[in-house]
Amino acid sequence: MIRSGFSAAMAVLTSAALLVPAVGQGQIGEIVVTARKIEENLKEVPLAITAFDSAAIESAGISNLADVAAFTPGLTFFNAIGEFLPVPIIRGVAPTDIFGENNAAIFVDGVFISGREGLNFSQLDLERIEVVKGPQSALYGRNAFAGAINFVTRRPSDVLELKSEATAGNEGKLEGSVSASGPLIGDWLKGRAAFVYDEWDGSYDNPLGDNDVGGYRYRTWQASLEFEPSDTFNVLLSGYYSNDDIDDSATTSQAANCEDSAQVDWALWNAATNAPYGPRLANICGKVWDLEQVNRQLNQNGFNLDDDEIMKIPRALGEDRELKRANLNIDWDVGFGSVSLLTGYSSTEQTALVDATRNLGNSLPFLYLYENATIERFTTGLLQDQPPTETDEVSQEIRFTSPLDRPFRYSIGGYYYNVDMDVRERGVVAMQSLPVAATSMSFCPCLSTVLAIGDGAFGPWFQPGGDVERRLSYTEETDAWAGFGWVEQDFFDARLTARAELRYSDEEKEVTYNPDVINTGFPEAPANLGHAEDSWDFWTGRLSLEYKLNTEWMVYSSVAKGEKSGALDSSLVTLRRADTSQITDVPVIVGSDTESIVTTELGIKGVSADGRVGMDFAVFHSDWSDVLLPQIVESDPLTGLALNQPTAFNANAGDATIWGWELLTDLAFTEHLTGRVGVSWTDAELDDGHQESFSRFPSYYTTDPTCAPEAILDLATDQERRDKGVACRAISGDVSGNSLLRQSEWQGSASLTYRRPFRDGWDWYSRADATYQGRWYVGSDNQGYIPSHTYVNLRLGVESGRYTVELWGENLFENNEAIGAFRDVYFNNTPDVLQQNPPQSNFVADFFPWRLTVSHPRLRTYGVTARVRFGGAER
Repeated sequence: MIRSGFSAAMAVLTSAALLVPAVGQGQIGEIVVTARKIEENLKEVPLAITAFDSAAIESAGISNLADVAAFTPGLTFFNAIGEFLPVPIIRGVAPTDIFGENNAAIFVDGVFISGREGLNFSQLDLERIEVVKGPQSALYGRNAFAGAINFVTRRPSDVLELKSEATAGNEGKLEGSVSASGPLIGDWLKGRAAFVYDEWDGSYDNPLGDNDVGGYRYRTWQASLEFEPSDTFNVLLSGYYSNDDIDDSATTSQAANCEDSAQVDWALWNAATNAPYGPRLANICGKVWDLEQVNRQLNQNGFNLDDDEIMKIPRALGEDRELKRANLNIDWDVGFGSVSLLTGYSSTEQTALVDATRNLGNSLPFLYLYENATIERFTTGLLQDQPPTETDEVSQEIRFTSPLDRPFRYSIGGYYYNVDMDVRERGVVAMQSLPVAATSMSFCPCLSTVLAIGDGAFGPWFQPGGDVERRLSYTEETDAWAGFGWVEQDFFDARLTARAELRYSDEEKEVTYNPDVINTGFPEAPANLGHAEDSWDFWTGRLSLEYKLNTEWMVYSSVAKGEKSGALDSSLVTLRRADTSQITDVPVIVGSDTESIVTTELGIKGVSADGRVGMDFAVFHSDWSDVLLPQIVESDPLTGLALNQPTAFNANAGDATIWGWELLTDLAFTEHLTGRVGVSWTDAELDDGHQESFSRFPSYYTTDPTCAPEAILDLATDQERRDKGVACRAISGDVSGNSLLRQSEWQGSASLTYRRPFRDGWDWYSRADATYQGRWYVGSDNQGYIPSHTYVNLRLGVESGRYTVELWGENLFENNEAIGAFRDVYFNNTPDVLQQNPPQSNFVADFFPWRLTVSHPRLRTYGVTARVRFGGAER
């Protein structure tokens, strides 16, 4: 596999060399980046960086992280539900728990952004986007474990600039923006302000109501002031505010179709009959369905849905998000070096109303029991209600850097960071009342565990307001500080440069649940009920060498160590007493240790002597240790008591190796024709790993005969059976040798732009883009997968220095393959969600049946954009 990957890389390099044009005067432009916190020419930085300046952002129509990933080799992006869980993935280092912290850090003007719900924000008035690959912990901190993405906003200009833009397109696309910049007082105070209103209805219709699916409405404002009283002192103050309405996401569900866990789980066996209560299908195998396949199955069972329809109950209005950010950057040249202070503040607040049925609308079935033990069925919709959740963070960095025009250079600094999260657990509200007969629910006479409508797991959902008010709230606080520095030395007339970076980090975390809503009277409640704290400290660093072959080309090598601090993984669980039907909600907090990664990289980059071919090629190898793997369990890991709903806790349970290479080539074929080709190959594999999540899959269950369910049932007591079951699961769920989840082996993009004058001061242009992402696995089990997909975009326009009119279309061939999925459960008590059979249940295997929540792409979109520029904004 590795050999074939390198062979392909060499073939691409050879092809790129053959594409050097023989005629023409076109040249590739330069981009200045600040990836190492100093201004440098992109082609002279010994790092694998993909950067987009403002012209490239506008030309490619980049508006979100998915667009950035499509044009960046080695970067993929996954968005699970709306904007709740955006996950950027660099070089295959995918976080295995989508609810945990990301492995790639997002920065705005150098300030780290922690609030997950605000990472994929409304991008306004950007100067540049930089994607820095490989561990950047030494410069950026522990969150840049696999790399960093830095959004750089435009600074105030020296001359008056005015720009306005308007867009109209299909599916209700409307966007208008205006920006202004220039001097305010003399030449020492400048300002900039921009505003955008952007709305879109989404690609899918909702047959159940007027609420849209997959759309959004952004109202965003951004402003900055730059104070420069002298050539040696500069102050930049900037602010950002956005109020966003984000529709319920384009998600559906796919029921489990494989891995009958009842065959191996002793808890699902009936001792009286020596046979499983099952089946209990626990996973999805094969290709994840597109929407046409989902709706085709629904239509076969009495629904009447078009291929572009997703059912959302009328109250599922989506997310209401408010983002506030402010940065203060002070740069002072003190003669013998420069001092920089960077202060950042960010606040993300969000509420949400989400359809929990995932395209079943008001038709999610529940079973209930008459007193005469007759099983009946009724249907309802379920609403997930997210009360206000807020993340506030402040950071302060101070840095001294020596003069950069000397053979020996260095920088030292300190960093402080604090984040406070105020979280309310999401509640559930049923849309229909219980049938009258269900209110006199009786317990199943044959089981001590009752899994039915009258049970405490469901009952509160059918009360007015559901169980929102009884869900727990908690705060999570992180305090971190770090000291860092780098040194750099030139040799042989600056043709060879050696650099060393080092950072020491110390981090403390604390989780505290609201004590007013915790049931402390439950006998088996965990000892750490409602509160936990922990701390971690570690060193990270990077060593690199760069050698300038000539004025145009350089080679570099580096070895970098990244470290990601541990976590306190908290979850509200519903415990059930083993000897009675008593249940209660309690918070359980489980800690995990740090993860580490060591990446070795070799690269070459530069531009041909005639300025018409630019190339950036890198090959890398990463060792990822103590990988966090979510362990989806059905019993409390601290007490062993049964849970009413499967719950995930993280554990350092794996190690992985990642190989890969990336190529980005810019080509100026002629004066009028230019192109860009990007390709990446990644082989990401778990060397060893254990996931309790799969320990009940027959494919992953141990062959130890003493672990057979009938053998466990032969034990004398429930406690012996429970202990033996835990021991058996500990040697099951081996995922060693499997590919890492959410990572494509191949990824590529190609762009071709033709621009030509057609009258004085006017050009016409066309641009075609094709992006490809190979298939990737939904989980570390490597059973369900997202198929590969290719999107084709086209832009045609006319432009002068002042005016632009552009026609555009994206996903022109309307590729509709699913773009993401994660494993969770239906919130009901029967796997027969399509109601294909008469009501029947064994009340054990059918409780919270497994499913995939599947995300669907934007379909074909098209429209027209007009721009007007004045003053310094003119081209």
